[in-house]
Amino acid sequence: LKLATNHISFKGFSNLLSTFSSQHPLLLQELNLDGNVPGTIGIELLSEFLQSNLLRLTKLSLQSIQLSNEACQILLSALRTNSCLQSLRL
Repeated sequence: LKLATNHISFKGFSNLLSTFSSQHPLLLQELNLDGNVPGTIGIELLSEFLQSNLLRLTKLSLQSIQLSNEACQILLSALRTNSCLQSLRL
């Protein structure tokens, strides 16, 4: 799913991930969120899904989203427990 450069904020991330949670498990393999503005809250939401069995991504792209140090730490923590992700672009 390519959603790059749509200026999706944390509210958009929340809505998107809420949609994902309505399908168990979601068969989405690739997610491109380059150039959006999720903020720390959006990254927290994404990280929750990366840690769950609901979202089994193999490729995730988050280039040019200006992650804060806090958001990087949150994402790193989620990636430690995710065994499906094979490719991450930052």
